[in-house]
Amino acid sequence: MYYTQKRDSVREVSVIDSLEDKIIELRKKLTETVQIKGGFADEEVIRISQQLDTYIVQMQSRQEKRKNQ
Repeated sequence: MYYTQKRDSVREVSVIDSLEDKIIELRKKLTETVQIKGGFADEEVIRISQQLDTYIVQMQSRQEKRKNQ
């Protein structure tokens, strides 16, 4: 039983790390796109921002779940 919990915990950390990498990448892309498009009202900027929000919520949810285990 302990081994399974440990393996699941390691897997969850890997998923969180992956989400963190995606968040970093999207933040950089968002910053660049805002500079190119000249503001936040552009459709591409909004799309990237929404995608970033989704990853942030996923990561927060997983971190909270892991903390409560």
